[in-house]
Amino acid sequence: MAVLEEALQIAPANSIDLILSDIGMPHMDGFEMMKALRRLPNMTEVPAIALSGYVSQKDTRMALDAGFNAHISKPVEPAELLNTIARLLEKSKKRNGKSAGKKSEKPAPEN
Repeated sequence: MAVLEEALQIAPANSIDLILSDIGMPHMDGFEMMKALRRLPNMTEVPAIALSGYVSQKDTRMALDAGFNAHISKPVEPAELLNTIARLLEKSKKRNGKSAGKKSEKPAPEN
């Protein structure tokens, strides 16, 4: 099974904090993958970053139209990637009123 198809199968049952994806991939490109993920109820607000060697304004617009929140060109500068991740997770945290990247903890059962 292709990795993208597997991701689409497991995404509905999992809590995902961030999507980081290439655009140019075999079988399904990143645009198609993001559109499919955004159709899943638990994936509509997950921050998503497209990484791509396609760097025109048209390519950036296509990534944003597909549902990505940011588009970073390759080769990726680590500082730019980390800053973008931090910015998107902070926005997500504010929007959702919770700490980004943290799962809600269940209280320990009382004995």
